[in-house]
Amino acid sequence: MDIKTILAKDNKQSGVAVTFKAKVINCHTSTSKIKQSGRLSDSTGNIRFVIWADSKLPLLTEGSTYLFKKARGKFYEQTGSMEVHLTKYTEIISSKTVVLCNINF
Repeated sequence: MDIKTILAKDNKQSGVAVTFKAKVINCHTSTSKIKQSGRLSDSTGNIRFVIWADSKLPLLTEGSTYLFKKARGKFYEQTGSMEVHLTKYTEIISSKTVVLCNINF
């Protein structure tokens, strides 16, 4: 799934599990119930994310790309906005690129 699909008008259901790959374009930590929040981006758009303090998930690194499994979409009826909640059920896989090179002797 991509961010455009998550944000689609007919997909505005809170609590729906989503799997997608995105890059962290900005993030900041908090000392309240929210451990970290910021924005995620892919080629189709960007969306706000929240990591809850009780999730025990690692902090995300700005500029890094991750695969998110079992993230939860959250739709706010009052504002018409959508965000992604990363909870204790979410799996986060770092998408680090391994570069192999040939060494000639």
